[in-house]
Amino acid sequence: MGITGWVGNLPDGRVQVVAEGDAAALDRFASALKVKNALIDVYDVEVERQDASGEFKAFSKLVDELETDARLDRSAELLKELIDVTRSGFSDLGQKMDKMLDKQDQMLDKQDIMIDKQDQMLDKQDETTGEVRGLRTDMKGNIDMRLERIETALKEKGII
Repeated sequence: MGITGWVGNLPDGRVQVVAEGDAAALDRFASALKVKNALIDVYDVEVERQDASGEFKAFSKLVDELETDARLDRSAELLKELIDVTRSGFSDLGQKMDKMLDKQDQMLDKQDIMIDKQDQMLDKQDETTGEVRGLRTDMKGNIDMRLERIETALKEKGII
């Protein structure tokens, strides 16, 4: 961004930034400071404008004597927490997945039973359809035979 100055942590947990540069670049820089993620939550940026001194050649981070040790200690604490959460979270996940797979197997078994029942119903339907077709054929044959007898009787009596 073409900005010079420095950034440093204050004892109360706030961060102080002194920056010099083009006004538009400083506005973009101030917007970029509003970081929110797992480790950083910048909820307020106070801007105070003054004329540039021109004393800075680059942008750097100021570090107190004990700041590095304290940050390493805090980092180690966070890493331990992360490892504990990861271990317990993933062990629970394995058990939960086993339960889900068991339930899924039960559902698949039920689906298989339902499919078997549907197949049985379709077989019965095919059987019933076959019987109905057979009855229709028998009835048609019987009706045709009776009509033929009636026709013959009517011809013998000279009605037709």
